[in-house]
Amino acid sequence: VSKPVLSLAQAWQRHIELQPVRFFYDELYPQLVKSLRDCAKFVGALPGQITFIPNVEFGINAVLKSINFRQNDRIVIFDITYGATKKLISSTICGLTGAVLDIIELPFPLTNPLQIIDKLRDFIESTKDSGPIRFALFEHITSPTAILMPIEPLISLCREHGILVMIDGAHAWGQLPLNLQQINPDYYVTNGHKWLCNVRGAALMYVKDNLRSDVHPVVQSWGNGQGFHSEFIWSGTMDYSSMLSTRGAIKFFEWLGFSNIIEYNTKLLSWATDMLVSVWETESLVPITQCGFMSVIRIPDSKKLCDSEDSCQFSDLHEQLV
Repeated sequence: VSKPVLSLAQAWQRHIELQPVRFFYDELYPQLVKSLRDCAKFVGALPGQITFIPNVEFGINAVLKSINFRQNDRIVIFDITYGATKKLISSTICGLTGAVLDIIELPFPLTNPLQIIDKLRDFIESTKDSGPIRFALFEHITSPTAILMPIEPLISLCREHGILVMIDGAHAWGQLPLNLQQINPDYYVTNGHKWLCNVRGAALMYVKDNLRSDVHPVVQSWGNGQGFHSEFIWSGTMDYSSMLSTRGAIKFFEWLGFSNIIEYNTKLLSWATDMLVSVWETESLVPITQCGFMSVIRIPDSKKLCDSEDSCQFSDLHEQLV
């Protein structure tokens, strides 16, 4: 978090706590509108299509628990899906509704994004007899495997088969130029505290126009029944300072220049990847062209690592990683 953005968030906290009643009744809503307008412009959406949420997991829970899954409804994800999301779907959603989780395994190393698209296409075709797939959840950039997924072809493929698609873009906001209207998912969530470098507590959720009235927060309060934005804004008394400091994070980001950030981080990633591959004598598991600001590298065998004089300094790191 940059010093200016942290100072702004703390200033909002002080302002709110000095006169909380005045703030909640007179100031909160217009300030959130201003912040959402800036966010919408930055991620290529209309202000009415997005809302603030505390974090990506909050949004994923809201969407999954708003869908009336039935017995044997199929939900599809890739095996590299974030662990917490896997647990939510397999234990909670499938456990409560009788829906079935299908996990598609991806090959490693990956050499081409077409491998991912082909895997999904082949899976849909080969499992038709198991019933239609109702919902798919893909990450924009996988965590912790750092793969930039070909989400637009994946979304198009799902749409051909009538499958609702949610994109977990936890690492995307600030790492990739976003145009959510062009990407056109059914649902999209992204965090502001990662690559946008805002303080924690502010994420965005995008919901397609025809689905917005059916998505509700897990925790409901005074906003219940008052529409998409009211339900998510008034889901209980929260600390709104991070949502309001998002405007400052965006302005700071624009001051640095998105193209400058991309150029700097891409060069740094390329250097770090080449250095580790050389020292560890292993390989990158994904082409650098299929990465954002992170890459995934095979960890060497510990014996080989310690036998190399140049890489002995990394031996402790190896033990921590495995």
